[in-house]
Amino acid sequence: MMKYIQKLFIIVFCLILALPLLFANRVPETISKPENRTLASYPLLYIKDKEGNYIPNENYLNEFNSWFEDNIGFRSEIVKINAVIKYKIFHTIADGSKMYLGPNGILDYISEEVIENYTCTDVRTKDKLAEAVDAYQTVSEYLANRDIQFYFVQCYDKQSIYPEYFPSSILQQGNISRADQLVEALKSQTDVEVIALKDIFLEEKATKDVYGTWTDPSHWNQIGAKTGYREIMRVINSYNEEKLRVLDDEDYNISYADQGMTLFDIVHEEDYTNFYVLKEDHAKENKKRFSEKYSHHPNNFYFENDSTGNDLCILLLDDSYIRTFILRDFAQSFRTTLNINRDYVANGNFISMIDTFEPDIVIYEQTERSDGTDDVIEAAFEIKNSIIDISRDEWEDGHIDKETGENITFKDVVRTEYFPSTSDSPYMISNRHYGDTNNYFQVYCYDADKNYLGALTATLVERNDHLEIEAFRTLNDTAYVRFAVSLATLGKNSSQRVYR
Repeated sequence: MMKYIQKLFIIVFCLILALPLLFANRVPETISKPENRTLASYPLLYIKDKEGNYIPNENYLNEFNSWFEDNIGFRSEIVKINAVIKYKIFHTIADGSKMYLGPNGILDYISEEVIENYTCTDVRTKDKLAEAVDAYQTVSEYLANRDIQFYFVQCYDKQSIYPEYFPSSILQQGNISRADQLVEALKSQTDVEVIALKDIFLEEKATKDVYGTWTDPSHWNQIGAKTGYREIMRVINSYNEEKLRVLDDEDYNISYADQGMTLFDIVHEEDYTNFYVLKEDHAKENKKRFSEKYSHHPNNFYFENDSTGNDLCILLLDDSYIRTFILRDFAQSFRTTLNINRDYVANGNFISMIDTFEPDIVIYEQTERSDGTDDVIEAAFEIKNSIIDISRDEWEDGHIDKETGENITFKDVVRTEYFPSTSDSPYMISNRHYGDTNNYFQVYCYDADKNYLGALTATLVERNDHLEIEAFRTLNDTAYVRFAVSLATLGKNSSQRVYR
């Protein structure tokens, strides 16, 4: 009898040892939500070399050990139990998350950028602030010269509106944040129309929750989103005689629903707040109106609305504060509503984007932890180094092309666009990298009546005694355009000659 018990014990013991292997995870690139990371995948015995031949995987044992540690059976259940114990007993959230608990169990989002903003340790130097201020002013003036309204919208993260929710262990080291510093400078030193939402949120929070206690702590809640939307629209309407429609509570079906987050598929706290659904959504998405340059990005949207009674186009250069929460609200007020991911402002794209969409209103929105000012600085650089007024009176009429012998008459060009570049710091046009050539030129051509004919990207060509910028393309199927500039004037934004 004792032998049978011993054998049974050995069998049970072996099964206990084998079960974790039998139930080990073999699905590649599995994401562990409690740890907020991707688990190691099962390794291959043979891998391809550079020539495409299969060779033994020299790191197989190390990779197998990593896979085993990450995927042994019942590991995910143990990790979840550990997360619950940490939360319920020690009031902390599992390692690897940017979610933290503040006073009274309030959920906070805490990243390095959030801490720097809250502690006021990332304010700009005097020179950097001056550069930022000049950039926003440059963009604003450029758009104003094209009869386009420009609004800069500064959103604020949860810790700036509810500092009392933030962990008391994180101490502020100043009284003005990076965002506040920029807002104050723009208001006092420029004529940029600044819509800083901090004050109205501090007022509103006395009577309503504009950020949730357990809703997504990295964004405003839906009440806060509607507050921000209405303030932005209020400012826009203050500059327009023809008042635009602004949605109010009567335009929504409003329910009171739990919007609390569930962390790691197991930790959930209820957070009941208003949930808004438009009663009538007249905006129709039509992403096909985008060119390939814009259509591929998942955060770009094109809405058309025939019911607004206006022909206005608004271009929203934003992040998830607007895009996720109130984009369709804006689309109820404008004939065309464009949402373009904010990073399109950089890399030499700004002017071509404005030329493509010809908006009446441009909104540039950013939040504290995601400051997009560097992109605005790039846009300002593009503007400053691109606009050249060319007078046809400076040159004689007529030119003989040395290569073809044809008589080419001068073409009236309103402006050319100049993109300097080096191999170390390449500029990009239309999101395409044009190799290591030192300079490329984007040229916008108009006829004498300022009718737009087309845009050309020109290359530098070295001649015997000078460099020429050349591009040959048919515009309106009628004319070829050639561009030339002498080496002495290259890059000085002057004396550039454009021939037709």
